[in-house]
Amino acid sequence: MSTAWARLQSGIVKYPWTSLIGLVLAAWGIGLFVANSLLTGAILTGGAAIAVAIPRTRPAARNAAIAVAAIVLCLAAAEIVIQASKGSHTEHVGVVHRHEPPPLYVPIPMLGWQPRASATIRALSMYGDKTIYDAVYTIDAEQRRVVPASNPDGELVIFFGDSFIFGDGVNDAETLPNRVALASGGRYRVLNFGVSGYGAGQTLTRLESGAVDKAVAGGKVRQVFLWFNDDHLLRDGGDYAHAHWGDVAQYEITPEGVRNMGMSRDVRAKRGWIVRRVMSAVLGSEIAVIVRRGFRTSRQLALAEAILTRIRLQVRERYGAELVVIYWSKDRLYYPDRIPPMIARTGATMLFLQPLFAQAGLTLEDFLIPDDGHGTARFHHFVADHLVRRFLPPAEANGAN
Repeated sequence: MSTAWARLQSGIVKYPWTSLIGLVLAAWGIGLFVANSLLTGAILTGGAAIAVAIPRTRPAARNAAIAVAAIVLCLAAAEIVIQASKGSHTEHVGVVHRHEPPPLYVPIPMLGWQPRASATIRALSMYGDKTIYDAVYTIDAEQRRVVPASNPDGELVIFFGDSFIFGDGVNDAETLPNRVALASGGRYRVLNFGVSGYGAGQTLTRLESGAVDKAVAGGKVRQVFLWFNDDHLLRDGGDYAHAHWGDVAQYEITPEGVRNMGMSRDVRAKRGWIVRRVMSAVLGSEIAVIVRRGFRTSRQLALAEAILTRIRLQVRERYGAELVVIYWSKDRLYYPDRIPPMIARTGATMLFLQPLFAQAGLTLEDFLIPDDGHGTARFHHFVADHLVRRFLPPAEANGAN
């Protein structure tokens, strides 16, 4: 062992720059392609740089090795601290979700999943012995959440979105679409197209496939609402492919316009093994994801803008209606400065919820299910009142006789 180390030291002293580059590349190779971990790669790189700095190499090479070691080991330490902190404070850690009878969702091509048709399902969320929520979801024959207060003879009000529109954690009568049906005095036929985990892209696919046309069946559409939050930027671009969402439908901007490229697992398979391993390691690192956000956000915003613009045009061309985007964010600084201007560029009307909460002197904690993060019945009631007052007022409120 001592002989091998002596030979290595001799080689490093003789070829310090080559040794530094070679050892760093080998360390990253092991970290990325063997351990599939940026943290492991950083720690090994720090060790390799220290190995170059220990022998009496030329000052320039030694200083470079010390700088490399200091940088990567500081990043590794920060990554460990962030992971430890996040692991002890993140929502959903240790929470168990159960559906009776299972499953709630079934696979569907080009979208990923939809609720199981013609089902009544009890949804339980537990944290140890504590019940976070216990709700009943009723799904109709068309795989949509039932809206009990909907008027089958009224003009159509359509909701698209994710779990906040579907109504994770609340009963049928407490969802946002049903609250709107109630707040509008039962004047409208309200359809809930919300599906947990969806982005805006799935809404576009459903519109262009004709699935929504079947539900509308020639009826007059009064208003179309689309829920949008920060996560949708990542979902549509496939950037949640290795996170807790598992597999999603992925979208890209092509010369022919926005296209559904299929399921993210199939898109990843075309990228090759090396790219997949690197991306997997990147998405497994807290610091790398934050850094990557800075590089990816502009592309994500461009994709979201193209999707929302296309949705607005589809809604107008197919149903003669206007699109209202309901934007909600937990973030306080980054996304609220970037997403509202993007939505404005699409030509759609936007209802930004954060200022409404601030004006009412309320915080997100006043509206969210503890240990879960979805909206409570109070949250849905609050938002529904604003939607009805602004977009669905009675005829007499508009000055009609």
